[in-house]
Amino acid sequence: MSKEIETFDQIWDQHIKPILKNQEDWKSPIDGLIPENQYNKINEVVEFLTGTSLEITNTFSTEESETLYEVKSPGYSKGPASNF
Repeated sequence: MSKEIETFDQIWDQHIKPILKNQEDWKSPIDGLIPENQYNKINEVVEFLTGTSLEITNTFSTEESETLYEVKSPGYSKGPASNF
């Protein structure tokens, strides 16, 4: 089971950065798996940084009875907050 995450930096480092299409570019699209029990916190950080929300595209259960969401977001560079 996932540990409880509290800080913005922890959420970024542990859950968002690993699922960026380009981990060197925080503005890149997001695509990957996150723990269901952390969705609200992770989505809140994504919304703050990118102006977009995480779309849940699939749900999986692990052997440890944890539920994971497959999520996607266009990220900042393709979201409404971008000036590009």
